[in-house]
Amino acid sequence: MEHPIAEPWTRYEDSIQWRIHHAYYQQRGAGAWLEHEIPYQSTSNIAAVQRHVRLFTALVAERISDDDGDAHETLWVLEVGAGSGHFAANFLRALESHSPDIAAR
Repeated sequence: MEHPIAEPWTRYEDSIQWRIHHAYYQQRGAGAWLEHEIPYQSTSNIAAVQRHVRLFTALVAERISDDDGDAHETLWVLEVGAGSGHFAANFLRALESHSPDIAAR
């Protein structure tokens, strides 16, 4: 049995599903969170994760090396909640791409 296809293969953050999902949570606002409608796809997809990686690297940039440029501190990232691990996996993949030196730590 063939299934109808709404669009050809597309990265999630460029897809129709993303636009619908994003619009829904944008309209619902904080109410979605307060009523436990966690916007999983809007928090775990690679586009959202890349924003978090840029923020993370900016926050830790001052702490990643001493005066000689040597790494001196282990960095820990905690994914809060009981998620599926998709955010963490996407975060690490994006971090390795964006900042391999920090990812190695």
